[in-house]
Amino acid sequence: MVLDMASHMYTSPPQRLHFLASSSSPSSSLKPHLYLSFKRKTLQPQSSTSSVLVRCASRSSIVTTPNNRWSLHGMSALVTGGTRGIGRAIVEELAGLGAEIHTCARNEAELEKCLRDLNRSGFRVTGSVCDVSDRTQRENMMKTVSSVFDGKLHILVNNVGTNIRKPMVEFTAGEFSTLISTNLESVFHLCQLAYPLLRASEAASVVSISSVSGFVSLKNMSVQSATKGAINQLTRSLACEWAKDKIRINAVAPWYIKTSMVEQGTEQKERSNFVSCCHLLTSSCLTISVSRDAVTYITMDNRWSLQGMTALVTGGTKGIGEAVVEELAMLGARVHTCARDETQLQERLLEWQEKGFQVTTSVCDVSSRDQREKLMETVSSLFQGNLNILVNNAGTCITKPTTEYTAEDFSFLMATNLESAFHLSQLAHPLLKASGSGSIVFMSSAAGVVHLSGGSIYGATKGAMNQLARDLACEWASDTIRANSVCPWIITTPLTNNYLNDEVFKKEAERRTSVGRIGEANEVSSLVAFLCLPAASYITGQTICVDGGGTVNGLSWLYMYNLAKDLVTRILKMMKSVNNAGAILTKPTTEYVADDFSFLISTNLESAYHLSQLSHPFLKASGSGNIVFISSMAGLVSIDCGSIYGLTKGALNQLARNLACEWARDGIRSNAVAPNFIGTALAQAYLDDVGYKEGLFSRTPLGRVGEPREVASLVAFLCLPAASYITGQTICVDGGLTVHGFSYQPKA
Repeated sequence: MVLDMASHMYTSPPQRLHFLASSSSPSSSLKPHLYLSFKRKTLQPQSSTSSVLVRCASRSSIVTTPNNRWSLHGMSALVTGGTRGIGRAIVEELAGLGAEIHTCARNEAELEKCLRDLNRSGFRVTGSVCDVSDRTQRENMMKTVSSVFDGKLHILVNNVGTNIRKPMVEFTAGEFSTLISTNLESVFHLCQLAYPLLRASEAASVVSISSVSGFVSLKNMSVQSATKGAINQLTRSLACEWAKDKIRINAVAPWYIKTSMVEQGTEQKERSNFVSCCHLLTSSCLTISVSRDAVTYITMDNRWSLQGMTALVTGGTKGIGEAVVEELAMLGARVHTCARDETQLQERLLEWQEKGFQVTTSVCDVSSRDQREKLMETVSSLFQGNLNILVNNAGTCITKPTTEYTAEDFSFLMATNLESAFHLSQLAHPLLKASGSGSIVFMSSAAGVVHLSGGSIYGATKGAMNQLARDLACEWASDTIRANSVCPWIITTPLTNNYLNDEVFKKEAERRTSVGRIGEANEVSSLVAFLCLPAASYITGQTICVDGGGTVNGLSWLYMYNLAKDLVTRILKMMKSVNNAGAILTKPTTEYVADDFSFLISTNLESAYHLSQLSHPFLKASGSGNIVFISSMAGLVSIDCGSIYGLTKGALNQLARNLACEWARDGIRSNAVAPNFIGTALAQAYLDDVGYKEGLFSRTPLGRVGEPREVASLVAFLCLPAASYITGQTICVDGGLTVHGFSYQPKA
């Protein structure tokens, strides 16, 4: 039955037609018009009073200004598969925020009906009939998009995807190819095609709809999961490679969402379990930067408003905390904040009152247990025992070598950064539960994800905070309380000014950040505010980095280019001869051709997948089988070896997780080993370049290249009976590179 459905999904679409749904007023009843081609002149600009208008109310909506960061007015977007499910919801969300949309679908009648419905809502949406699994149709659609939007595109949402569910050993070559072309190749190719349009907009964003199956194993979804793991890594690679072009790249990974695909592909029992299950919506590390050009009124049924909600923000008088207080208050929340400095509190309170914000304050040192308890008593009294939002923002740092920390240092940092957040969450629990819809946001740090030169204790408190968010997300879900963690990179605040005043430090920090600049406090507060909105109601347990691409930047294209300007050209010449061995092909993403994609997918991914299928009966017969995929750190962070290579390795990492679960009952374990640059003949051409070698060594904490035997020893261990309880893991042999964020030691 699944095969019949999949086959039906790939019927050839009718003759390619385009539709335009637009009107001069939201109440217009004009029908969509049929066009054989599009010209920009067919889209008449609409006045602010007749453009996208989603119910406006004086106190329960966001009334944006021409300088607002919460609007997409004036922006253009392409959303693939936008006629149903998640895609349709995205089209409506973006259009409601002011964007002009182009979408596509394979079914002409469905597309036409969708455009009529959108037209009745006053949205400006055009559409194309397109099967995105077809390369030619993708190219034709992008030509249309370029024409409609005058060669500029602000937003690309790669939403189209499909699934075939069956045990891995039953997949055919045709089914593998179908899922690769639809879920992965279409995303890669559309990114390539959209690149010049995105770059021309000078502030662009790409979002690919991935899946939780790209992070964990889901039953009978090995190929689909591999494609989603590949998309996650492609996101990291392009985020670094295209940052210099002001293009941000992120992936959104839903759990089971109520769509027609889920309804058709699951049994009734499974559907009821999905309804009762509170699970994850995972996203890649975010590179947060929101456009400022807009005049739009937004309510989206109040999902984009905090009107009537209450919030406690600790440490809210400066830096990120101050930005969070103002962001929440601007969105309509009543906010209480605290700080140790009473004078500073009073100064900020006057400023907030002048802005019309509903903010109250308390003097509180959150490192003191007694003061935390008094603070929460005050909050309970002010908000009548209800609290919607708790932002654990207060924190501090002591930077020393680990060997020099004292017991007092440890106790102070633990009390201020970790115990305070834990205790305040405990104290707030009854208030959050009473509100009927509680949200906790922990202000963590990228230092809790990778190494930053802020001190090992500071990093430990932030790592603990990230795990606490995951635990509370599960434990308190039944109380309708969500918990997430936000991890800023180096942000311009009073706390970091002493560092940023050092020009050498600042230059190094900018070099390690994919977008090439230091972040601002309001780029963090916008994410915090979003996580508190009803619009984020299915996001919980997440650790989200606001880092300009810093935590996914391994050895970036731009970084290596700056080290040795002629390196890329020489590597490309060298790799043409190496490619016959099927290892790697290094190019800028925009220069790959279809044959490059097919060759690398076949050599690096399909071969491993097929050999695993073929070996399954023998591994099972052995009674204790073991599979080790030689992946790469390129499947975890962005490195200078080409985005297709990276996505194949990301797919292998996910395949290892899937097989670890699917074949465990057959006594088969599955793991992936991800090496850094290893001293082999393949790597020698890179290492002969002095600039490249110095850059690699400076990014590798151990300061050297690994040896083949150091990889072989891990592979051998994973195959030993001694490793019998290790399965589904991706283990790096990288000298510490993938956990090395940014460290700076000033020279004496």
